[in-house]
Amino acid sequence: MINPIFKPLVRFAFPSFVFAMSCWTVALGLPIFVIGCGAASATSVPVMGTVTIDGEPVKSAKIKFISRDDEKLEAVAMVTDGNFEFTGVNGPIEGEHDVLIYYSPPDFEELQEMIKQDRDKGMLSSDIPQAYAQAGVLTATISATKVEAMNFALTSDR
Repeated sequence: MINPIFKPLVRFAFPSFVFAMSCWTVALGLPIFVIGCGAASATSVPVMGTVTIDGEPVKSAKIKFISRDDEKLEAVAMVTDGNFEFTGVNGPIEGEHDVLIYYSPPDFEELQEMIKQDRDKGMLSSDIPQAYAQAGVLTATISATKVEAMNFALTSDR
């Protein structure tokens, strides 16, 4: 029960307080929303291709595209049986990239699926030299207007 002295205050001040707080929330939150949701200058590009080592498809690896304009912008995909694919959502952005290719053991769910499909042969080891996991060894130029398959031919003597 509200004290009768405070009833006018609750009736008139409380709604004004709620309104004022709502206004402040919008006023303070809107700039953060606008800044956070600004149009990105970079758009992901769908990319697909192959990775071979000494002419044979790489069984299992990861491929990472690191933008040379902004090293924080990376795109990573699995290479399975020599093939990789990025969609327009998770792909690299336009421009110059360092490309890293390295062995990454499959996680538990991937391993279970590979065993079910009898694709686990040779996927738990790697013959990819460490040099390909370093920036500057492989590079790629991504263009949204000229989308073509990318093929990386690795050699084991690297």
